[in-house]
Amino acid sequence: MTKITITAETAAEFDQVNDAVEVCDESGRRVGYFFPPGTLKTLSPLSSDELERRRQQRSGRPLSEILKDLERRT
Repeated sequence: MTKITITAETAAEFDQVNDAVEVCDESGRRVGYFFPPGTLKTLSPLSSDELERRRQQRSGRPLSEILKDLERRT
């Protein structure tokens, strides 16, 4: 990852935000986005309850079974 050092004044501006920020240069050209720590997880369209439900859901077939099927096809 590339590291860019900003001025103390700019850092103070970033410290004041709680949501994603579009970062632009002086001409208004977008140069990137800034996501304060802890904000990326809130971008998921799924609720935390739904994510937990999906983590606990066991479905699919065991890898050993899938490999046997693949061996039969060759």
